[in-house]
Amino acid sequence: MHRVMRDSPYLAAARLPDTESLPPGGIGGRLSKGHIDYDPFAATLDCLTQAMQARSVCTVSYRAALHRQEKTWQYASLRLLAYRESLFVQGHMVTDDGPVERLFDDTTLLALHRITASRVTGRSSAALPDIPAPSGEGMGTREMEEEPFEVSVHFAPEAATYAAERRWIRDQRCEMRDDGSVTLPIKAHNEAECLSRVLGFADRAQALAPDWLRREIKKTVYAMARLYHTPRKPADTAESGGSPAAACPLRLRE
Repeated sequence: MHRVMRDSPYLAAARLPDTESLPPGGIGGRLSKGHIDYDPFAATLDCLTQAMQARSVCTVSYRAALHRQEKTWQYASLRLLAYRESLFVQGHMVTDDGPVERLFDDTTLLALHRITASRVTGRSSAALPDIPAPSGEGMGTREMEEEPFEVSVHFAPEAATYAAERRWIRDQRCEMRDDGSVTLPIKAHNEAECLSRVLGFADRAQALAPDWLRREIKKTVYAMARLYHTPRKPADTAESGGSPAAACPLRLRE
């Protein structure tokens, strides 16, 4: 995907008059706060996309976290999702042999870079149900959580423009304040993702509702304050369990 985006300006430039030229380095670029090098996973991506096109089941080995053991699954990949600078595969975990049947009613998300091995099998996944198109609204996607919930967030003037420029729900209405701040209704699909987003604005955003979210944010802020109250060793920090906002916002298969 990155290569396609990178090459697009040059393809467009081919249609410009001869007098036009590209500046050094091209006319497009990509900025990120941290990225994953997907070059080592090109073969995995090719395998999964091949399985999607043929509606075939794959045998995948997956490591959910650095300290976890690999697990091997029979997996019917159906869609690729790009989310927050990462690639994820959405599909169904299926039975190991015999008729291809789902193990779970809900689809399963796998982080592409955590798939350590993949192989297309001869088993067909054509009988499995299709996946609805992903929703682009709110914090997170409906692929991450069962039930969405409504959140009201007040943004200080310093963050109001950024927040108001983005679409969080359909028919969004911003409540403007005389001091330049705004209050927005936002739909969220995942608690950890919502915590991460709101806390990412630091003191420039305040969750007004629901009450349980306010309590979780308060608990997280106090936990963060304790980390900086006295010097602590990294091992001590790891034993504390960390902040829930630091957890991966996606509900991935463990």
